Amino acid sequence: MPWKIAALAGVLLGLCVALLVFTMEDGGGQSESPAPALAADGKPLFARSGEAREVPRDAFRDGKGAEIRFADFKGRPLLVNFWATWCAPCVNELPSLARLAAASGPDDPLVIAVSLDREGGRPIPDFLKEVGAGALEPYTDPAKALMRGFRIAGLPTTVLIGADGVEIARHEGEAEWDSPAVRAAIGKALKEAAAD
Repeated sequence: MPWKIAALAGVLLGLCVALLVFTMEDGGGQSESPAPALAADGKPLFARSGEAREVPRDAFRDGKGAEIRFADFKGRPLLVNFWATWCAPCVNELPSLARLAAASGPDDPLVIAVSLDREGGRPIPDFLKEVGAGALEPYTDPAKALMRGFRIAGLPTTVLIGADGVEIARHEGEAEWDSPAVRAAIGKALKEAAAD
């Protein structure tokens, strides 16, 4: 139980620091550009991928159960979130991912939330509706092939993929994906990758 309190205190402290940085920019006045998005530990939201790595070619399933691959989306940047129903931080961030997806334009990354839950469990579309994220397509990878292919160490993990199908950056942990600071961090990472 003490570790839960310490973890909660750490998350709250990180959020307070991020809020303080955001509100104190320009001496406490309103800023035209959002403060840099920071993770709960105070580090930048996205960790740039060290080497250009194409995304795994493994198949996963769309909401109708059809097999799909990331190559099917080539030509558009992707924000791929790996989550599970049993992961509390994953569930906490699903509504913000749904809001980001709903607010995204044709040039913005397509939000793909991939459930790693086993087959035979709770129906993912129903779960997404219950948690306020029914706008998300219920992608699934019950065999966890993508998790292995991306070398995902923990959940939630979100991977930013360029329109060329190459991983740009990733974030491990929860985020408020539709916040102005996080949206700016996504845009910045995409611009920096395009300039490389």
